Amino acid sequence: MKKLVLLLAVVLLALVGFVIVGPFWTMHQIKQGIERDDPELLSENIDFPALRQNLKEQFSAQMMKKSAAELQNNPFGVLGAALASNLVDGLVDSFVTPAALAMLMEGKKPGDMTGIRGTEPTDLPGPHEATVPAPHGFVNDFAHVLDRGTVDALTRLIGQLQQKTGAEIAVVTVDSTAPLSAFDYAMKIAESWKPGAKGKDNGVVFLVAVKDRQMYILTGSGAVRALPDARVGEIRDRLIRPRLGQGDYAGGIRAATEEMAAALAAEYGVTVEVVQPVQQPSREHAELFKGASYSFDSASKFSIRVPGEQGQEIRFVLTRDGLAWKLTNIVILMQARS
Repeated sequence: MKKLVLLLAVVLLALVGFVIVGPFWTMHQIKQGIERDDPELLSENIDFPALRQNLKEQFSAQMMKKSAAELQNNPFGVLGAALASNLVDGLVDSFVTPAALAMLMEGKKPGDMTGIRGTEPTDLPGPHEATVPAPHGFVNDFAHVLDRGTVDALTRLIGQLQQKTGAEIAVVTVDSTAPLSAFDYAMKIAESWKPGAKGKDNGVVFLVAVKDRQMYILTGSGAVRALPDARVGEIRDRLIRPRLGQGDYAGGIRAATEEMAAALAAEYGVTVEVVQPVQQPSREHAELFKGASYSFDSASKFSIRVPGEQGQEIRFVLTRDGLAWKLTNIVILMQARS
């Protein structure tokens, strides 16, 4: 009996120790994922759907609170607030990136995330319509399935194409296009981002929805000669589907983008040089969590509070599901709590 009691006590202590160490290990893994630019490691330790939803609710509430007084005497105030809230829903997807997370861990608020293009949505969605995130470059990996080397290589390749021809390829990965079909979602991206030269409609939207296991390549009217439906279908069946079926998103997306870029360049009588992905060195973030405080808010909730700029506080919230801890929320307070 004593041995059984001792064994149970050891098991109990081990479980308690695992629960206590768990959130610290999770944040260590997230830091490693950011420094190594490892999307798989980040996905294992960050609940991206929950994080996006919590940030959307937080930003929408802040926006509504801030604009309430200004909108009180405006007859269109309610409509304007609803449209603005829906715009936030799309922008948050651009906010949840390794680079933005690293800045938050350093106590900084991410600045302009638009990157190369700097385009913005031109039409605000209705209250019940799906939204698309704002772009932050030629390659928009919202599903976090591409390594940094692939993103950089494709960005440079598409940059060559844009400089020599004006044509552009918008590479987009998302978790899901629901409630829209892949085609409708790609159309929304094309209408909002307007890839390609102005007035030429020579852009391409290359969309991959990871959880839906769907993809769509949408060509503008100015790109159809180079990429007719038959050519697009051949690229899809030969280069994309076999690799995506094996989970090789980077390989499939890179091979298809390279072939489409070559076809578009040939239509204009030029060539583009394929850029090979380079293994990126680990990014050093010596100031991650500098001055942070740690606390268990409950047995299943853990908070890391990072002092930010101008008296702000950034709180990372981890929640436990069973024995696993994951980052599920980031709260940005305008004034640090005393």
